Amino acid sequence: MNPQVSIVIAAYNSGNCLSTAIESAIRQDISSFEILVVDDGSSDDTVAVAQRFAERDKRVLLLRNAVNCGPAATRNRAIAAARGRWIAPLDADDWYDPARLSFLVEHAERVNANLIADNLLVHDQDSGTTKLAFPPWPTEPFGPLPAVLICQQDWPNTGPMGLGYAKPIIQRDFLLRTGLLYTEDIRIGEDFDFYMRCLMHGARLFFVNKPLYHYTRRWGSLSKSDDGASYRDFNLANQRLLEWARTRGDQALIAALSERQIHLESHLSFMEFRTAWQQKDFGQSLRSFRQIPSYRYAVSRLVNAGYRRLKDWVRVNAGSRLHNSDGGRV
Repeated sequence: MNPQVSIVIAAYNSGNCLSTAIESAIRQDISSFEILVVDDGSSDDTVAVAQRFAERDKRVLLLRNAVNCGPAATRNRAIAAARGRWIAPLDADDWYDPARLSFLVEHAERVNANLIADNLLVHDQDSGTTKLAFPPWPTEPFGPLPAVLICQQDWPNTGPMGLGYAKPIIQRDFLLRTGLLYTEDIRIGEDFDFYMRCLMHGARLFFVNKPLYHYTRRWGSLSKSDDGASYRDFNLANQRLLEWARTRGDQALIAALSERQIHLESHLSFMEFRTAWQQKDFGQSLRSFRQIPSYRYAVSRLVNAGYRRLKDWVRVNAGSRLHNSDGGRV
């Protein structure tokens, strides 16, 4: 018989954390599941770690990409091999609460959801703190959520974590019926893009408040990067979503995606301005500043940068006042 849930783990150079992810999947209290680990051309011991689990637990299957293909293509390979009624993505550096899948499946089947997600417990490796990713929903489960709401609550580089960070379980029959998969020509923002296209094709998405997914936040990780390549992927995906919304005539979604597009393009232009300024190419920095679509965005970034510099100056000078000229305490 086919399993109830297929847990899919895309792994790239994850040998130092993959055991925790797989062990959390094995400990699930749901009746039947399989775990598909796809190695994406790792150069560390990722394959060896996954192989050890596969050898002692028949529910664990290891697949290998010959070359590095990126997270979207790697997840698509896992989905193609999956047999479960539900697809449950799990990042290789994250882990599940033991009751997560049974809890989500129970709610999903009760409300006829195509996707259902919980809150995230975000473990920040730099600060050592743990916090919730999203504010509470008024009811549980809450939904179905429209695409326009997901769009309005996922603006990169604005502080709060967007709903694109969520990790819903996905009804496999819905994917087979629509033919939807992750877009493979982007390596950043592929989750947001995928969820939006699911909603645009009629998916019923619900959220619950329980935080049963443990999300590891690392400084400098790909999903938190602020480089131009990341924002070009965000920009490309948003443009395609906007074009699709226009063909459907969804005015509310067109407006939301258009506003998000201005934000993304403004950020790209601001990064060009900042780079030119740091290189003392003031002519290019002025041209880049003039090309920023939203001057409100530009002003807010400059104000925030000035505020951070002022805080640093106050902290440094306040510390220096604690010592007298002889190096003693005042």
